[in-house]
Amino acid sequence: MQNYRRFYKTLAIAAKQMHTDRDEYKRSLVSGYTNGRTEHLHEMTEKEYETMCEALEALTGNTYQRDRRKARSEVLRLMQQMGIDTTDWSRVDLFCKDRRIAGKAFKLLTLEELMALKPKLRKIERMKKEKKEKERYSMMEQERYSVERECYCDDFENLNINVN
Repeated sequence: MQNYRRFYKTLAIAAKQMHTDRDEYKRSLVSGYTNGRTEHLHEMTEKEYETMCEALEALTGNTYQRDRRKARSEVLRLMQQMGIDTTDWSRVDLFCKDRRIAGKAFKLLTLEELMALKPKLRKIERMKKEKKEKERYSMMEQERYSVERECYCDDFENLNINVN
């Protein structure tokens, strides 16, 4: 773990609600969830960290996980609309790992990254539709031109011009 934004965001809310010193509260929380093994976040296991964050979020009413789950669902829906098989996680990850999309696997995306990804996917889909519309219009123009050309040639051939 390298990013503790989730914890510190919730900790600030909890410390304010409980009218306590943030650093002291952090040390007591970490110590409590590691059974006294450490007071440092970076020495916690992934499971201890998740458990502590979930409990702290429940205490404060912070909705990070719920919001992240909702954003993940919205992003998957957008991917599905783009034609990506969202039942195949390897395809979803391959798409997300493209540096132009997210640059990392889908499961590693934070709430902020998911929120930034939604407008990007909508823009890609919009550009795809515009391209199809342009191609359709271009084909219609070509058909119209060929029909006009045929009519013009027919009219020209029907003219009985004697050139002497």
